[in-house]
Amino acid sequence: MGNAYQELQDIDRAIECYLQAIAINPNFAEVYLNFGNALCNRGRFREAIPYLEKGLECRPEWAEIIAVLGNAYRDLGLTNEALQCYEKAITIDGNNAIALWNYHLMLPVIYSSEADIKQWRQRFIQGLNAITKWVETASPKIALQGLGSITSFYLQYQGQNDRDLQQQFGRLSIEIMTKNYPQWTKNDRKKGDKHKLKIGFISMFWKEHTVAKLFRGWLEHLDHHYFDIYGYFTGKKADHFTTQIASCCHSFHHIFSSLEAIMQQIVQDELDVLIFTDVGMCPTVDRIAALKLAPIQCLAWGHPITSGLSTIDYFLSSELMEPIGGEAHYTEKLVRLPGIGITYNFPDLPARPKPRQDFNLHEDDVIYLSCQSLYKYLPQFDFIFPSIAQRVKRSRFVFIESMHSEAVTHILQKRLKDAFNSFGLNWQDYCLFVRRLTPTDYLSLNLASDVFLDTIEWSGGNTTLEAIACGLPIVTMPGQFMRGRHSYAMLQQMGMTETIGADLDSYIDIAVRLGNDQEWITNIKQKIRQNHHLLFNDPKPTEFLADFLSNLRTYAR
Repeated sequence: MGNAYQELQDIDRAIECYLQAIAINPNFAEVYLNFGNALCNRGRFREAIPYLEKGLECRPEWAEIIAVLGNAYRDLGLTNEALQCYEKAITIDGNNAIALWNYHLMLPVIYSSEADIKQWRQRFIQGLNAITKWVETASPKIALQGLGSITSFYLQYQGQNDRDLQQQFGRLSIEIMTKNYPQWTKNDRKKGDKHKLKIGFISMFWKEHTVAKLFRGWLEHLDHHYFDIYGYFTGKKADHFTTQIASCCHSFHHIFSSLEAIMQQIVQDELDVLIFTDVGMCPTVDRIAALKLAPIQCLAWGHPITSGLSTIDYFLSSELMEPIGGEAHYTEKLVRLPGIGITYNFPDLPARPKPRQDFNLHEDDVIYLSCQSLYKYLPQFDFIFPSIAQRVKRSRFVFIESMHSEAVTHILQKRLKDAFNSFGLNWQDYCLFVRRLTPTDYLSLNLASDVFLDTIEWSGGNTTLEAIACGLPIVTMPGQFMRGRHSYAMLQQMGMTETIGADLDSYIDIAVRLGNDQEWITNIKQKIRQNHHLLFNDPKPTEFLADFLSNLRTYAR
């Protein structure tokens, strides 16, 4: 019964059934495995571990439960513990695809040092070569399991050019998907002359999530006289954002339990163009992207990195975000939409924002908000924070704890401790880590802060847009790749280049001046209020997208 509820994604009822089964027979290893999987599906990885370990006690040589235990450790950011599990599972069953793929391709959530990055990158390269060779003789169905167990998501947070590795991973993905679904490797259907263009948008994140916030405007503002919009939501739990997205669609499908059911639906809808808001964040969507379910397939910048897939024809990017020569970073044909590339609605700000005291912040402090996911912080830039602290009295840097576990947070805290120590400062006097916040409380924190510090080489996207809406000055520096130039582009569109650093020294100088020069920061905030209309609700990117889609006369690049 618990398995049936889990298939239906009624995880709470599934958990109740598993607990009842354990009470009846506490030595039933399969129940512990299923219970552990149910808890992991709820994101309760730490709770899952003791039940998986109990199942392992009941059946010590069961590779499947050891691999799932490894996944729980992996998703908590406990990399070494995860590797030990995968290695043990492989020793027992050398063809356990989940263990094999994760052992060879898993990367840490966050790195301790630049040397750490180099070591793990080399390990990933070797692992990708090993998996490529293994796939040559593996059963297609077994290989499909491995492909569905991991993405290359954390590779992109090493600050390097990942095009070639993405392409190698993409070729491997296409090979596996082609062997399993040869009927969906080509799509030569020609657009008829009489019907409107049928445009599909697929994402795991059609819910209250950054991706939905960034790209909702496309669906809202594409003219339904010329386009029929089809939405595909592969995530498990819908919310009010899902309802908003669905209201923009001619047809909306929420399918999450079956990869084949999603693909069948897309093929049945006979789309002209299928747009992936992101690739690299979800194994289900990544596998779909490795097939050709529509004549033209495009990728947006929900995860701003090339897919590496020959099945994706165009990368829909931003004119202001792309560096000169940005085409070289993609296997897709690059399309530069005007401005920041999206029509982003001005967010609803809290009517009664929480005061500083609610976040343990003092009125006299200069609050620098640095609120990115912790994997965006590269070790070589840790010195920025103490460099500012030594020049700004009562400066406080606010971070948000990791969504994974305290182990990930502790790695960044240890790095900050070392960085501040090198300046003769105590990091705890300057740095505050707050727990994960509700969307409303998060905006209140923005409103309570003084300055927004952008991360280097992987810029804020939605976070920067929300900070600007809250009137926060943005300190940024353009990176070498599009993913490090979001905030730069937003400020350019607003005509506010004063807080864009040309290099690390000027970045620090700008942050220091904002902390010390009250008149200047007041003027900057006033200019933000005057100019933010140039950034929000901009129709030009969606109008350009409509023209681009309408002018796709042939289905070849």
